[in-house]
Amino acid sequence: MPTMLATRIREVLRDHPHWGPMRVAEVLKTSARVISVVASREKIRFMDRTDLEIYTDGLREKLNAG
Repeated sequence: MPTMLATRIREVLRDHPHWGPMRVAEVLKTSARVISVVASREKIRFMDRTDLEIYTDGLREKLNAG
């Protein structure tokens, strides 16, 4: 069963998928280390550089199409 913090991490990442542990920690008022440990235990994955580049390119395409 996911912990309350794991649930809150998922909620933050749902709205801000590009955020890393440090930014999530700021919002949830804890340390980036705690966020990283909980995320690791709960199999919550943060974007790596390639994921972030793909995400950014997709957003740019949407902006340019509209």
